[in-house]
Amino acid sequence: TTTAKENADLMWLTAYKSVANEVYFGVTLLDVEKATKQSSEYKGTQKNNIYTPLDLESGKTYFWRIDSVLNESTVKGEVFEFTVK
Repeated sequence: TTTAKENADLMWLTAYKSVANEVYFGVTLLDVEKATKQSSEYKGTQKNNIYTPLDLESGKTYFWRIDSVLNESTVKGEVFEFTVK
């Protein structure tokens, strides 16, 4: 979207049989796409499906990815983007 507000929350549908979600968020597509748990783009693992990014700036584009944690593996998600209005 190009109309996100500065106080936007990210929401997603959880994967079938997922037990947690790994959240990746940043300002560069490639950095978010290649991010690992050791990267600054990694924002934590959580059981819910909502993440609230802080300090979003008007006119800036952000990228995010959710990896689904299953009992025996993790499935890497695709990268999404939005621009703050």
